[in-house]
Amino acid sequence: TRFLKDFPFSASSLDTYLNCPLKFYYKYVLGLTEKEGVFEELEREEIGLLVHQVLFDYFRDKIGKILTPKDLNLWELELEKIIDHRFEEQYGKEVVGEIYLLKRQVKKHLEDFITRYQIPKLKETPVKIINLEHQLEATKDTFRLTARMDRIESRGNRIVIIDYKTSASRKYLSINFNKLDLNKRESWNEAIGTLQLPFYTIVYSFSTGVSLEEIECFFLLLGRNLIDQDIELPLFEDEDRNGVAEKLSCLHHIIFTLLKEIIDPDQPFIPASNRQDQCRRCIYNNTCSNS
Repeated sequence: TRFLKDFPFSASSLDTYLNCPLKFYYKYVLGLTEKEGVFEELEREEIGLLVHQVLFDYFRDKIGKILTPKDLNLWELELEKIIDHRFEEQYGKEVVGEIYLLKRQVKKHLEDFITRYQIPKLKETPVKIINLEHQLEATKDTFRLTARMDRIESRGNRIVIIDYKTSASRKYLSINFNKLDLNKRESWNEAIGTLQLPFYTIVYSFSTGVSLEEIECFFLLLGRNLIDQDIELPLFEDEDRNGVAEKLSCLHHIIFTLLKEIIDPDQPFIPASNRQDQCRRCIYNNTCSNS
């Protein structure tokens, strides 16, 4: 119990618990890890890390500056040099075959990201990057909450927290408020793809003092075939914007209810309710007797 009360909870650990409490127990309490994961998962994770590194390198000397379309047009060659450097560092000087094709794809996607998303966005509103890959920690109701945020910027008078995703799918990232019932615990798994964005609002607000009303969060779906303004996936989409404060309060309630469950010694770490979906993709298949 003491271990869990002192545990630094992250959004991913909370998502793990929501999807399968037993998996949370294996991963975070017992510390069990798999030496080899599914190849496709490893490949996806590697690509995601590389893209994050490139975007960090590209924007890091722009922290604290008001970004302008003219500046980003001038920095187009800089992006290509950064991609070349990161690929050489990861795969060596001579990239051939699948790695060569991957490099071309990353270049095309990130060039489109700058020209078809970032520059048009700068024409709409002033943007200033506040921080990149920023680690924050907050304590709320005795719980230690920690988050590493890909990008934090100001847009006008609002703080915007951005998380890069190299996938194209909205399925595991969205929250279906039509299915979500605060009073029905079983609905939470079905309705919530991830608690990452509402979790970030808590950590940022309580660690900086910025009010929740001033914070926006969204994912950027960099894995989409077409990169344009629609790659933004906000916490609340247009049809969800009615009663934003109430919905956010509901999500925060869910987060702290889950945290209280985790540290409750009388609450067992049970297997996922939707085992067919969760167990199929779980790295603890060979360990867990419930799969």
